[in-house]
Amino acid sequence: MVATPVHAATEQWSMREARRAFERAPVAQFDDLVGRWDGEMAGRVSLRRLTLAMNALTPLRGWCGKEFEGSGMVRNLVRRDGGVQQSVSAAAGDGVSLVDGRPAVVVDYSGARPPVRWVRGELRWLTPGSEVLGVLLFPVSGRFVGPFPFTMVRRR
Repeated sequence: MVATPVHAATEQWSMREARRAFERAPVAQFDDLVGRWDGEMAGRVSLRRLTLAMNALTPLRGWCGKEFEGSGMVRNLVRRDGGVQQSVSAAAGDGVSLVDGRPAVVVDYSGARPPVRWVRGELRWLTPGSEVLGVLLFPVSGRFVGPFPFTMVRRR
């Protein structure tokens, strides 16, 4: 089963529509994201299935959010054995988006094991202060494959 995104507007996005939404999204700052966020894949069912299938081949299988630490680290959260566990960690901070050259919070997995090390995350606001729009990118020769969109809401 593929969950329906919390933010209804994201449910029907194609990859192109997700890119346009990200390009229009307000800039987030890393310090505003410190804390725990519940997440889910966004986009049309086919796009969500593709993203979930790619994640299934990595330690990000069961991905359900992120936890940002003030030290510039982010830990991915995954569902395992009936609970939520920490998974792949990465460096994160304010940077420049590969999508459009504007500021974004960049999640850098280059220190992780393959295949995760080949992924880059970029984050902006979907709803400033409460909902994040993220995209996963696979940089290749100065370009990228993606974006594969996801959304997150601050855990209460």
